[in-house]
Amino acid sequence: MLAATIALVLDPPVMFRRGISASSKPYPGIQREVTVDGLKATLFVPNSWDKKLGTIRIHVHTVPWFAIQEHLDGGLREPLLVMNFGEGSTTYAKPFLDPEGLPRWLRATERAIGALGFGSSESGRISGIQVSSFSAGYGAVRQWMSQPANRAMLKRVVLADSMYGSLAAGQSDKRMPDPSHVGVWEPYARDSMLGKTTFVITTSRIAPSSYCGTFEIAHGLVALLNGVMTTASSEPAANDPDYPLIERFDKGNFHVWNYGGTDAGAHTTHVRHIAETWRALNAAGCP
Repeated sequence: MLAATIALVLDPPVMFRRGISASSKPYPGIQREVTVDGLKATLFVPNSWDKKLGTIRIHVHTVPWFAIQEHLDGGLREPLLVMNFGEGSTTYAKPFLDPEGLPRWLRATERAIGALGFGSSESGRISGIQVSSFSAGYGAVRQWMSQPANRAMLKRVVLADSMYGSLAAGQSDKRMPDPSHVGVWEPYARDSMLGKTTFVITTSRIAPSSYCGTFEIAHGLVALLNGVMTTASSEPAANDPDYPLIERFDKGNFHVWNYGGTDAGAHTTHVRHIAETWRALNAAGCP
């Protein structure tokens, strides 16, 4: 009953066009660099953090200053690690082909936080991760999803137009996704449907010529779960003139929200509304 209630009260964000710029004022917190295997990420520890290191948030593929702004705008208080390694999903997948890749980053983050003066007896160890990803950042998240021990660390995942995949081999007349690039998300989606975790996928209608767009992989996942997308109509997000919410699937804490638009703005607007998505999840009491 609780999961059904959450699904009913959760309103998708309105994906209106939004300009962004870096703040001229210092962010209320501490920034440090974290390095693992030659790659660098940005750690941000908000002043509002309670200094008890249970869950942290990781954002994949966005400039750090904007990820930090969205973190603060979303009312989030835990430490944030921003992995902005470059372009292309392979760039993000490669460091995590080894299942020990993510644990190495978590241990390095613990050390960086400890170096700020938060001793291990006070801050503890990282026990869970809340993840958001934009565009090619899904390459890292998909690897974590394929590794049971790392998947178990993921408490909440938001993919902001960040769920691509290959076209199935031998499909000359249809755009069918590679089953393995759909099925990898199934275990986590099923856990979210049961209310054990939270999984939100927002997609545009961009269909790349040589691989599947985010909405195509999401459609494939909903079908694999024996679900059906429903037409959006009365939601505020459905009335946006540029990138309206077209359809949705909601069951338990699993949500797929498909928005209109096929231009560059239709893609970037998703990362520019992560804070609203996070606030909606918190207001609904999602884990």
